Amino acid sequence: GSDCGGCLRDLRKGGTLAVVQGEASETDSDEEVYLPSVPQASFPSLSGVKVLGEASETDDEDEGSPSGHKVKSKLVNLDLPPLIVIRKEEPRSPMGIEEKPALRIQHQGRYSTLLQQKLIESNARLYYDVSSTIKQVYQMATKELGTITAQLSNSQSGIINASHNIRLVLDDLQAVADKMDIVTSCNLLPDIQMELPPA
Repeated sequence: GSDCGGCLRDLRKGGTLAVVQGEASETDSDEEVYLPSVPQASFPSLSGVKVLGEASETDDEDEGSPSGHKVKSKLVNLDLPPLIVIRKEEPRSPMGIEEKPALRIQHQGRYSTLLQQKLIESNARLYYDVSSTIKQVYQMATKELGTITAQLSNSQSGIINASHNIRLVLDDLQAVADKMDIVTSCNLLPDIQMELPPA
């Protein structure tokens, strides 16, 4: 790394080609540090710089050689198994069964967080409790109305029977009154006068 930096400084000063013996750097950190600080016009002939030793290991060599690409793909295939995506789907309800959309709980998409799932479950339980309470109240009111209706029907039947009996009694009383009038107004029998004996 220090030899390459000295090479770049020599290029900025004199512009001559330099050959540095030794092993080249295997990382890109030296180029990232020194190259941006040097303007492009100060070293127009950087393509002629040669460094003896081991060349830098880059991805271009792997791309140029198909064997290296095959080896890397084989290693990747051995290390990482193929990704299998399993999507969780809701079981579809059979035909003929009515579903209530408000009670359906989804755990996918925008309902994926735990807080949202808890809120949905709480809302479903609240909806079920409220609907059950209202249904129970309506059922009790319906039963009470049925009982009151039956009692009113029985009372109406009793009133009808009582009115019928009263009408029969009135008819009987009218018949008795008619007979009494007949008896009192009859003139067929003669008047019988009895004389009292003298004392």
